[in-house]
Amino acid sequence: MIDERWGPDAREFAAALRDTLRRACPPETVRAIEADPQGAEATRLAQALAQVGLEELPLEPELLAAAAFELGRAAAPAPFAVDDEHLAVLVDVARIAGAAERALELAVAYAQERRQFGVPIGSFQAIAHKLVDTRIAVDGLVLLVRKVAWASADSGAPDDFWTAALISAAVPRAFTVARNTHQVFGGHGFTVEADLQLWTRRLKDWARALPQDPTAARLRIARTLLADPNSEQIRDLWQHRHGLRLPRWARELDAVPAH
Repeated sequence: MIDERWGPDAREFAAALRDTLRRACPPETVRAIEADPQGAEATRLAQALAQVGLEELPLEPELLAAAAFELGRAAAPAPFAVDDEHLAVLVDVARIAGAAERALELAVAYAQERRQFGVPIGSFQAIAHKLVDTRIAVDGLVLLVRKVAWASADSGAPDDFWTAALISAAVPRAFTVARNTHQVFGGHGFTVEADLQLWTRRLKDWARALPQDPTAARLRIARTLLADPNSEQIRDLWQHRHGLRLPRWARELDAVPAH
């Protein structure tokens, strides 16, 4: 079964990268680089990332996914691309997962600080349930990223099935997180002064930039899982079986001659 944590190398690099980004890429730096992509702040960030070894990172799925998650979590305006199109989807979705994690952290903190009727707004069920729904969406995406990185260790990149799974999960969750966190913040979250919009804008932009429509990705998953010859090719979907057999009712329906 998949270990829900990153491996030791990925954890070590992610911790170092997170510490670097905490110092070198606060929200003020993100705003400055947005205003001047070639300015001094962009140069300083690039130098900091080079020092931590981002440019020399081996092309291993878990390391790349862990690094992309931290870059997304910091909304770091830093180029981070790979040539393989399937591995690039893993990197992009990991970055979306990191940004979603940070957007949720901001929303939770705001719900604890903002008071209405003498109590924190997070104590109201409407807000609490919205945050729980968002937590479920984020955790599901993070676990999928780790699952795909783990399953791709031997091949070096996700196959078509796992690539489709990443896209089909990332796009709706990115928009769910953006919508729910803004509803917690109210109108304040859309203002330039608020940090939340730095992450939610990226969530939506990165989701739209993925190379496949999520509906097409889901159709690819369904066709693979529900076709017996193809389902046997799917490895690591769960512990005891490779794929999913066509349901009995569907097999029986296929056996009925058409009139």
